[in-house]
Amino acid sequence: MKKITFVQVGIALDISKADFRACIMGSNGQKVFKVIASRKFSNNTKGFSEFNHWVQKNLNKHSITEAEYLMEATGVYHENLAWTLYEKAHKVIVVLPNQAKAFLKSEGIKSKTDKIDAQGLAKMVLVKNLRYWKPISPVLKELRTITRYYEVIQKELTQNYNRLHALEHSHDPNKFVLKQLKNHLKFLEKQKESVHQQILETTKKDEVLHEKMKRLTTIYGIGILTVAVVVAETNGFEL
Repeated sequence: MKKITFVQVGIALDISKADFRACIMGSNGQKVFKVIASRKFSNNTKGFSEFNHWVQKNLNKHSITEAEYLMEATGVYHENLAWTLYEKAHKVIVVLPNQAKAFLKSEGIKSKTDKIDAQGLAKMVLVKNLRYWKPISPVLKELRTITRYYEVIQKELTQNYNRLHALEHSHDPNKFVLKQLKNHLKFLEKQKESVHQQILETTKKDEVLHEKMKRLTTIYGIGILTVAVVVAETNGFEL
């Protein structure tokens, strides 16, 4: 079998809370793709070190000097590895889950295993012209944390309003529990308002970002909170 000379290499990372699957794939530049290596690592500092040595060993074996790294934005579980790679001056790409899903679907990849997903995402690096990731700014990081907390409060409010509604429509509802639920809802509403205000204050810390968000609310007729969530989760529309 003729040996493939790789001119481009993509490394995909399918990340979960405890570990991540890495897949190194090479291309000869003429639509021939081959998996060079695939392995699972712990999603911690030790795992990152082992991963780095493993990558270098495989790249050196094929006389490859650089590669591009791609991962999905999986909540917060991808962040430490993204930062580690970025600080080592590697080319890092972070895509939204719907982008990854759309590509895998276009490739006819249906099996949902981390190994197969990683292979599919490695090919995505090689065939797509994707933007390199930049770390989130301090303001956006703060905004993301606060907007996520706001959503937690909103979810808890909905759950408790549903409980109150069910209790009020039950036979002979317990007065003590009714009172407790109503008091808790008042507390949550105050928290929600406080967090909402903090979101507005946080957006004002970055003048350029604040003006961009105001324009979006005007053009599309959506609330500032909706824009804040989108901006925070996409790293200021970088993803």
